[in-house]
Amino acid sequence: MVEIEPSLLISSYNILATAYIRSEFYPHVNPEHLKWENRRAPLLHKIAALEADILCLQEVEKPFYGLLETHLGKQGYVGVYAQKHGKPDGCATLFKAEKLNLVDVKTLYYKDGQGERDSGHLALITTFETKTSSLHIINTHLKWDRTNNSKEAHWGWRQLQELLEKGITTDSAWILCGDFNVLPDSFMIQELFARGFKDAYCDQPQPTSNSNSQAKRIDYLFYTDHFTTIPQEIPEIYDVTPLPSEMEPSDHLAVLTIFQRNLF
Repeated sequence: MVEIEPSLLISSYNILATAYIRSEFYPHVNPEHLKWENRRAPLLHKIAALEADILCLQEVEKPFYGLLETHLGKQGYVGVYAQKHGKPDGCATLFKAEKLNLVDVKTLYYKDGQGERDSGHLALITTFETKTSSLHIINTHLKWDRTNNSKEAHWGWRQLQELLEKGITTDSAWILCGDFNVLPDSFMIQELFARGFKDAYCDQPQPTSNSNSQAKRIDYLFYTDHFTTIPQEIPEIYDVTPLPSEMEPSDHLAVLTIFQRNLF
């Protein structure tokens, strides 16, 4: 008989750093919805409304992380933040302290330059304890690169390989999430499947972003078989759906899944 401990609701969300906004990238978007003063409050509301036990956020600029700490701290969240090298944004992982105990934090800055300057991208790795078990969370934003590049020449592939070589095995309970900047049929996603990871949204493969007027799925929640999952519905978007908008303050959608730990 499999015993199920209390579930955890986990979200991954690229919130769109202001530093990367160029109006020409968003031909279907009202310019007012690109302005930070019009996005700040809706983002805070959107993130809080997810009510996730663990929030994994990407493209978080440091001043906004301070706002998140204050705003979400009132709801019992505690967080950790790591900024990319040479860039204004980074990854933030926030969690409900009443449900989880943070026991370890590591930041992996990818050594991915191969003779060039490293990208500055990172993985924020946290280890938590609940009342009955422990789990590892990886929050990352892999660098975009052309899909026709070979594996060895692809920035994201090199980053993923380094991440997997740092002792991540399916023998322990892992959740790996973030903006991977690749489609589900890419060699990077297939590599994760080959390593034993599962995709929380494999049965609901809806687009999560439509940058460059191309609706696509690039945001993921992967997990080891220590869990059963219930992915939550996300809005349908198309090539011409305005993102950001009044309802969606980022050019990505948040992905959100219930994780139930199987205790064998």
